[in-house]
Amino acid sequence: MILNPIHEKNLLFLKAVSERSESDCETVFALHKRDLRLALFDLLKPENTDKIELLQAFKNETSEEKRIILLEQILNHFCPNRKFKEILLALKQNKTPKLDPQTSEKLIIFRRGPNKEEINLLFDTLRTSDIHLATALLEGLTDFGREAEHQLNYIMMMGEAEDTALAKAALMLIPHIPAGIEKAILLYWQAIARDDLRFHALNALQAARNLNPDLLFQMFTPILQEYERLCNAEGEMNSLWPEFNMIRNILSKNGGAGRVWVVGKNTGLKK
Repeated sequence: MILNPIHEKNLLFLKAVSERSESDCETVFALHKRDLRLALFDLLKPENTDKIELLQAFKNETSEEKRIILLEQILNHFCPNRKFKEILLALKQNKTPKLDPQTSEKLIIFRRGPNKEEINLLFDTLRTSDIHLATALLEGLTDFGREAEHQLNYIMMMGEAEDTALAKAALMLIPHIPAGIEKAILLYWQAIARDDLRFHALNALQAARNLNPDLLFQMFTPILQEYERLCNAEGEMNSLWPEFNMIRNILSKNGGAGRVWVVGKNTGLKK
């Protein structure tokens, strides 16, 4: 196989990061017309498993534990998946053969997500008792917010769950859905009032942009007032310091940077 220097680098990279044989790498690389992204995605797919068969098995299986295992296998047929992200991290840490900048950038943004029918099957077969499976599904779809957009109302319902892990998974997925936070702002308002979800809700809101700063300040006022009380009793570095910093960051990103400030141990809140 005669290759130009860039393709030679890409094939060397492919052989280094793939667990498949060198001949397999060369064959798949040629099959995809020397497109590193498609070749790597193809080589990382689980061998001897078919996505359609896995989806059907997921639909028919009754054991939640077995369905979680099937879900993990299904998600490996999309990109980025766990192995793909591990390779990207190794690339960023200079633990792999180098790629030219343009190829590296294309690899980083490469995506192959589930289609609408596949998303629907994964959600529609959930039962109310499948708490652990639902949590695993929401966590697994973090990279596929666009594809899951039409399920936003269902995801918001999960965000109201009593189970902390399930509610957290919903809160962390919604920022990846186009306009998800805007549509779910009342859900986040409710979540920051829950001790078990407050930190996670504020963490998710770090992605918010162009929200009404007056509304946000109203949401955050109870936390800010409690932080101010703790400042007077314990000093600035109290138990609400992480939440306070996140709130300042959220307000700053949404036009409310001047609402909250700290001078020494005195916290100021603009009314």
